[in-house]
Amino acid sequence: MVEKRDIVVDQGNIVTAAGLFAYQDLALHMIARCAGYDLAKQVADFSLLDLNGRLQAYYERFAPNLSHGDALILDAQKLCEEKVTISVKELAEHCHISERSLHRKFVATTGLSPKQYLTLTKIERARTLLALPTMSVEKVAYELGYMDVSNFNRTFRKETGLTPSAFRARQQ
Repeated sequence: MVEKRDIVVDQGNIVTAAGLFAYQDLALHMIARCAGYDLAKQVADFSLLDLNGRLQAYYERFAPNLSHGDALILDAQKLCEEKVTISVKELAEHCHISERSLHRKFVATTGLSPKQYLTLTKIERARTLLALPTMSVEKVAYELGYMDVSNFNRTFRKETGLTPSAFRARQQ
């Protein structure tokens, strides 16, 4: 099974990599696979590359489709961008439909539930805010409507593969 988060995917006879410079990760993986971890580590150190621990999720950005042609869902998407703290209930009320109908239409149009869409919108906003060294992780969580910072940390890590603090450290 291919995980979209992985940069290198090794399925026995087929080994592939994604991203412009993923060939570096692929080369290190193949060296480790064919000649051993120690040599791969030496090559990585010499080349100033990370041997382990990189995921596509570190770099992946949420760029929703806004050209689907459904005016109601487009309106809901725009509201999600403007007010990331909105609830699914408030979103349904804004659209003048039930939560269940909103859910069905949202999934059919975007491939995501309204809750998933809101979460990804929040995480994308968090990435932007975390790039600002003046905002603490707690302040970012609060700005996005999380009253519990540990819940924000868990959600951010689930979506990006990094804690908010680790993400911030990679940005600087």
